[in-house]
Amino acid sequence: SDQTLIVLAHCYLGQAYLAKGALFQAGNESRTAFGISRVLPAAQVYASYLPLALLALLHLNEGRMTLAAAMARDALNAVDDGAAARLAKGEAFISSAYNVLPLIVLTRALTQQGLPTRSLIAASVGYDQSLETFGDEHSLFRQALAARARALMNSHDYGAASQDYEQLLQIIEQRAREHKMDTNVQTLLSYILRTELSLCLARSGESAKAQKYLEQNLKMMTSSGMDSVDISNVANVDAVERDILKRSAASCYMEQQLIEELSVAYLRQGKVGDMVRLMPASMRADYNCRLERAVSLLNFVIKKGQDLLEPKP
Repeated sequence: SDQTLIVLAHCYLGQAYLAKGALFQAGNESRTAFGISRVLPAAQVYASYLPLALLALLHLNEGRMTLAAAMARDALNAVDDGAAARLAKGEAFISSAYNVLPLIVLTRALTQQGLPTRSLIAASVGYDQSLETFGDEHSLFRQALAARARALMNSHDYGAASQDYEQLLQIIEQRAREHKMDTNVQTLLSYILRTELSLCLARSGESAKAQKYLEQNLKMMTSSGMDSVDISNVANVDAVERDILKRSAASCYMEQQLIEELSVAYLRQGKVGDMVRLMPASMRADYNCRLERAVSLLNFVIKKGQDLLEPKP
């Protein structure tokens, strides 16, 4: 129907704005689509579902986790009435490709809200349905895998999280080779994932494996381009890879975390000499982090001062 086409047009335009990071325009299009979709007949499942899924993703990007979770549950219910309630109880509900994105959003929102049990339920179902409906080469499968890895890590199930991070790292490295990804982007993606993987390995007691990744990342600190990746201009990456890139921070903080974790890994293996040799690097990283915080604070004060001094139109 004409109304269905109008709903989908607003949704696709909203998706385009969201991909560009224009959250205000994406919100306008998504809410317009949602308003029109409310008068559609029940048979128009996709047109009723898509605005809700898009609003859930929008609120996730805005950092409004409670709203993101609520919209994700509504999207699940649009496909299968009562699915959200059955999910919360651990009961089975219809497997559909439409469910995958809401389950990913729900997992990430619940993880950010500090609700590990609920997030793991959504993560497990999202992973299973994404694998069943899309296969392991689809972008949504990678997003589901990344969401489950994060949920497992935040739930302190470091052994299972390590397995997911290892699989995700292999997939990302394979995609980087196939899509001829920019070297700096590929380096930073691998660096961030190895950092998170090494953290899980260290905390699960696999100190030797953690040591390998930690030492590898400390060597990568000297690579060029680690701090020069402009996410807004990155090409040939999908949604999960863009999300991983957003987790990058100033290299001094990353280096400090790596050194601390490597020291613990050495200590657990009885390599006291190696741990002692890290002390100068640890002191230097700590000094650099203090300097970074001071410079950031100074830049913030200067920026606020300039804003106050600028003449108002």
